[in-house]
Amino acid sequence: MQWLRRMRLRILVGGLWLLALLLFVSNTKSESRRNALDRVLVAVSAPIQKALVWAVDGVARLWSGYVYLVGVEEENERLRKQLLEMDLMRAERLELEQENQRLRLLLDMRAALESPSVRGARVIGFGPSPVARSLRLDVGSADGLRPGDAVVSADGLVGRISQVETSSAEVRLVSDARFVLDVVIGPQRVRGLLKGLGEDDACALEYVRRTDPVAVGDEVLSSGLAGGVPPGLKVGVISRVSAPAAGLFRSAEMVPVVPFHRLEEVLVVLRHSGSSQVSRDTP
Repeated sequence: MQWLRRMRLRILVGGLWLLALLLFVSNTKSESRRNALDRVLVAVSAPIQKALVWAVDGVARLWSGYVYLVGVEEENERLRKQLLEMDLMRAERLELEQENQRLRLLLDMRAALESPSVRGARVIGFGPSPVARSLRLDVGSADGLRPGDAVVSADGLVGRISQVETSSAEVRLVSDARFVLDVVIGPQRVRGLLKGLGEDDACALEYVRRTDPVAVGDEVLSSGLAGGVPPGLKVGVISRVSAPAAGLFRSAEMVPVVPFHRLEEVLVVLRHSGSSQVSRDTP
């Protein structure tokens, strides 16, 4: 039985080879030289050839499409990287432009200050307390800073140096609840006393006489009577004025002109070592 099966397999294989040879010979003959058997073989093989050609073309198209999609994906990835690099470069350029603008404004402020000694500094941190408003600078006693030195920005007075270390310093902001400063108000230069309220958007003005012409919108400037703070620095703008029926004084509130939460660079006005420190900040 095994011998018979082997013979059948050999006969089948031989028949397939013979059929393939006859199909090849029939398809290579010209139309005029084909006999009846050739025409039958050509007619029978035509659908098979078409199916094989269709299958081969389909596989080729599928492979080409895959290769194309891989190329498109690689190109998209390259373009995405280029866009990301361009966005980073644009952000860096914008940051540099904004920093240059801030530094130009600080230079203008430095030129306007009468003090011969001014030190530039960067803000490196903010105080954690919600009442004790403060920030930290990257310069300290090694750079000539002392407690009581005024700190200013392009907008106006930021505060005073309260603590100094070798390479850093703490600034007590105008809005700090312990900050006190003699000021003048409005075009009539009305005298008053500024006190921080522990809020970034409000400070109190006290000891303003009832008869003094003070109105909402008036500018508040440093008087220069406090040691370390030059006169004429912008501090804030009057936002509210009370009108008491009795008493010698009225109270008012002021909005600081400096956006403390956006500060990045400041100037420290250094005092001469021989100058006396007159500060009315509470301890």
